[in-house]
Amino acid sequence: MHKFLSFNHFITPELIQILFFILVIADFISAIGAGFSVGGFWGFIIAVAYLVLAVILSRVFCELLIVVFKINENLAALREDKGI
Repeated sequence: MHKFLSFNHFITPELIQILFFILVIADFISAIGAGFSVGGFWGFIIAVAYLVLAVILSRVFCELLIVVFKINENLAALREDKGI
């Protein structure tokens, strides 16, 4: 509990992993909806393509968020090394 109240440890990177799984579930539901809206063979092809692209974009989005936190950690380490 002390780590939670001190704000020295970020909980957001762990939350980003949870966000990714929520986004994948939402992508799956959206892909099913897109497939049923078109219907037939082309609906299946569109749903698969949509699912693949949406999951990739969700992953890239989450990785970009994590990169921001990694940059912050590296800047903090540099600040400590230089005594600033």
